[in-house]
Amino acid sequence: MSMKSPTADDVFKKWLERTDLGKLEKAFSVKHVKFERSNVSASESVKNVEKHAVFFFHSKIEPSISKEAEKKLVDIDELRKVTFYDFGNKQVDLTEWKDKNLVPLYSSIREVSCSECNGKGFIACDKCKGSGTLECKKCKGTGSLTCDACKGEKKLHLKLKVITAEGKKTDIEMPYNCDLCGGVGTIYCDNCAGTGKIDCDKCHGGTKTPCKKCKATGTLFEYTIGPVPFKPAVIPKLFFRPEFEKYLGKVIDKEFANIEGIVIRDYENLTEKELTPQLGFFNKEVNDKMKKAKDTFKELEKKAAKGGEKPEYPIYVYPLLKLDVESPRGKKFTIFSIGTERGYIVTDYGF
Repeated sequence: MSMKSPTADDVFKKWLERTDLGKLEKAFSVKHVKFERSNVSASESVKNVEKHAVFFFHSKIEPSISKEAEKKLVDIDELRKVTFYDFGNKQVDLTEWKDKNLVPLYSSIREVSCSECNGKGFIACDKCKGSGTLECKKCKGTGSLTCDACKGEKKLHLKLKVITAEGKKTDIEMPYNCDLCGGVGTIYCDNCAGTGKIDCDKCHGGTKTPCKKCKATGTLFEYTIGPVPFKPAVIPKLFFRPEFEKYLGKVIDKEFANIEGIVIRDYENLTEKELTPQLGFFNKEVNDKMKKAKDTFKELEKKAAKGGEKPEYPIYVYPLLKLDVESPRGKKFTIFSIGTERGYIVTDYGF
């Protein structure tokens, strides 16, 4: 039994009735004539009609549950550089996703005490070992220096002129306590004020230095790079002319419940012998698209056996009319009808 397509006149009429009046007027109005929908006729506008058949089925991708997950431990500065994803309880359309399948998850962020400084943000200065001081190099830690005046002898000597009983003049040295060191031979070190210690030049006497690992916060941040929660993807597969496949595939996917066509439940039945009586015609283009649909279905079955994309029956074969249209203003576009006269949809391309 042949599945008869609607007539080109019926297709054009259905398209005309559903198209926005403003868009029609813009394309089909004629100067000095009041525009009405009824002014537009198929006989004047349709320049060519072609009969075709398209092949359509759905395939399904079940997202694999990835067990891959990587933990990251970073400081506050590194955390700022990361772009996180927050999916909540929602699933993502696999066919629309353009990023990586493993991404940083916002919900996984947690604070972790820094193991380097035990969460304090500081560590004992490694130069002074946490004492805050270093040995004074000038006095070598003694706090004192040899007296410059007496050279450590504790005494200075005063030369006195003395005349003896015989009238002889002589010089006699008389020792006395050094007036610089007070007779002790040493003075306080002016570098360390007599302490033998100076402030550590690394911690400046504070005994601690900022922890480099946590940037002195005492805290690190752990997060997970985990799988995107994909939902099963149902993908329309249409086999027609490449320039129209993507557009018509979306249209049919949305409306296929309203389209009547040939239902194939075994791709082995995609043959000229099977389709010719039902379509009422068969040509090279139909044969080429039929083979492509059949081969694609078979290849997807092989993928499905390995856990990949899975083709789903039924395969639909839809009669298609292609109307090439040109308006009085020179607007060229295409009208398609998909399905039989008992159930078909109409859509335009390029209008």
